[in-house]
Amino acid sequence: MRSRICVTAWERLTRRADITRQGNPAVHKKRWIVLPCLLLSNAIILVFCAFELAGDPLFFLSDPASMLVVAVALALGMTLLLGIVLVGLMLLRPRMRTHAVSIAGRLLATLAGSAFLFFLLSGLGQKLDLVAALKGWLSPRLPGFTPANHPEILWGLLWILLFVSIWRIITRATDREGIERSCVKLSLVLAPCACALFAVLVALNWLGPRMTADASQTPPKHAVLVVLDGWPAQHMKPFNHRASAKPGDAVFDQGRLFTNMRSNSVWTSAFFEVLYRGRSGHAGEENLLRLLQRQGVKTRGFFFHRNGMPETKGISAYRGFRSIYFAALQLGLLDGLGLEYNTIFLGMNGTRLRSDTRHFVFGSLLPFGRQQYSNHLTELLLPELARMRQLAPQKSFVIFHTSWGAGHTDLPKAWEEVSNDGAGQGILARAHGNEYRYEPEDEWYIEQLRTMADMTAAATERKIADFIARAAQAGLLENTIFLFTADHGSMESQGRLWYGYHPNEEVQRVPLFIVGDGITGVDERNFETIDLTQTLLQYFGAQHRAHPRARSVFDPGEKPYTTGITLSSDSWNERFVLLYKNDRKYCFNIHPQGDGSSVEQILDRFETKTIRRGEAVIQAVLPELTQAIAEYGLAHATGEQLHESYRPAHLRELAETRP
Repeated sequence: MRSRICVTAWERLTRRADITRQGNPAVHKKRWIVLPCLLLSNAIILVFCAFELAGDPLFFLSDPASMLVVAVALALGMTLLLGIVLVGLMLLRPRMRTHAVSIAGRLLATLAGSAFLFFLLSGLGQKLDLVAALKGWLSPRLPGFTPANHPEILWGLLWILLFVSIWRIITRATDREGIERSCVKLSLVLAPCACALFAVLVALNWLGPRMTADASQTPPKHAVLVVLDGWPAQHMKPFNHRASAKPGDAVFDQGRLFTNMRSNSVWTSAFFEVLYRGRSGHAGEENLLRLLQRQGVKTRGFFFHRNGMPETKGISAYRGFRSIYFAALQLGLLDGLGLEYNTIFLGMNGTRLRSDTRHFVFGSLLPFGRQQYSNHLTELLLPELARMRQLAPQKSFVIFHTSWGAGHTDLPKAWEEVSNDGAGQGILARAHGNEYRYEPEDEWYIEQLRTMADMTAAATERKIADFIARAAQAGLLENTIFLFTADHGSMESQGRLWYGYHPNEEVQRVPLFIVGDGITGVDERNFETIDLTQTLLQYFGAQHRAHPRARSVFDPGEKPYTTGITLSSDSWNERFVLLYKNDRKYCFNIHPQGDGSSVEQILDRFETKTIRRGEAVIQAVLPELTQAIAEYGLAHATGEQLHESYRPAHLRELAETRP
């Protein structure tokens, strides 16, 4: 019965194809021209649908030129595969030669119609949050159905229903020949135009930088910014004289060490916002990548999670291809197309794959390769740098964001046994729910964490040393500066864990180590994140100032002061604005339900000694504090956002009575 239905369907399809062929002899004669155009047009639509079905929002945030180049490149490869399959079918079934154009035309009409409706419904669903509403309605009614595990199954069913429905509409249409003729005409326009535009854009990607290159600046400059997420400086002897000496400490003699660099915002997302924009909460179109691209600098970014990518800060005004999946797989192709790009270099992690059906399916099917590397710097970054230099010898800037361990670290078996202990995992879970704080009775496990951090810090130094040695051997240190830093520190003492909520120096102070251009020595001046942005802009000759107070770390002179801010801890009623001036640190608890404390401390690396408290501390640095509150977007904060001691009206009163 099933075979009879298939035969009947094939006869109906070929009979209609015969009618089409008889009514369109010109199309039949030119099928070797028409057929590739139809296949390519189908492939282009399929590529865009595949990225949507994969749940890859970054693809659609790429700039149009980069998106089109990648889509057409993939479509050309898909067309080649489809062509091989079609030729094979024609050889096996000679009658297929007369039906191929008709079938491809109907397929194009079906895909065009269903893709339009799919993207329309997908856009409405995201705008109105329809999927979340449907998941919430189905979850208690279907056994085993949970919003976390099956968020995209409805869209998959919808896509199948759309495809089947529109195919039936087309095959039952009264003017089938007209539909097919229109699809043929569409493909004869779409395919050549796409190929021509693809060729022009690729040529511009390769020839443009060479035509506009500054002849006086040869060879071109390069900069590589390595952000080691949470790199704790207190475990390294060059930053903390109380830390244990390590064999890898000698690596810091190969460049310039900045011992008083601090993060303006001590959590990852906010750090990168300041890095890209030069300030926090600024909504302008200018950003670090766009400004560098105007100087003819080719930019690329490699991130181990999305919090470091510009798009998570609402920044997309720059050239470059972005993707969760594709860029992590085929960076060589992107380089070959002359594209700039930002990518999650390790692919989707296990947690994210399990939380989203689409990501799970595509992450399981696509070969992301190994998920664990011994050294991210030598195994991932170094090969990319070498290939980029060979393919495009022009000015370049690379951001490489990874965990501060920079890959897998072999730890003693004793630590592995402790780390897998259920009690330890419970302590970490409680600390996570208590805004990164632990109880005094948990100190036994925290001591183990400190030991692990110390061993990992030693391993990280060795990895940096190995990377620098290999980069020098490959000639990658010439006309290049490598900047190793962190978005924030990390702590495991004084009842506090990790970062974000804490004003402690272990969190605020971050390493900055620069290798290249023959620079060496130790710099103990105060710097902050905005200075990192300004350093990169000045290095490549941009005239733009990232921030009124920003200055390059290579400029002479002292900064008057630097600032920092923490996350708001509503459980502990704390949020701190910090000022650093000379050897003094000023901490102000601005949380609206907090104690409004103001503290002045003397700094000795990671040691602090409180010397004064109270309103006199506010008056001592009142202009700087007022400016810092404005810079962090709190100048017009209401009583629900700012403690009364730091509201603009009260600060103006203090200014009037200031001695």
